[in-house]
Amino acid sequence: VFAAMYRERVEISEFTLCSVVKTCASLKILQQGKQVHAMVVVTGRDLVVLGTAMISFYSSVGLMSEAMKVYMILNVH
Repeated sequence: VFAAMYRERVEISEFTLCSVVKTCASLKILQQGKQVHAMVVVTGRDLVVLGTAMISFYSSVGLMSEAMKVYMILNVH
């Protein structure tokens, strides 16, 4: 559903992105979660809003170094 929304250029809110990241975390879908993170960065989305979901995602897929990077970025802001 998210991919179809993106292709159709539907306005995607931070709430939607959080839901997608949480789904990727619970299903341990690494590639899609990383793609969403890249989209967040490239589009300048508010990482403070999405940060906790991103940390949870990276932790759940075993990428603690990536989780720590997001945490450190949040501490700077």
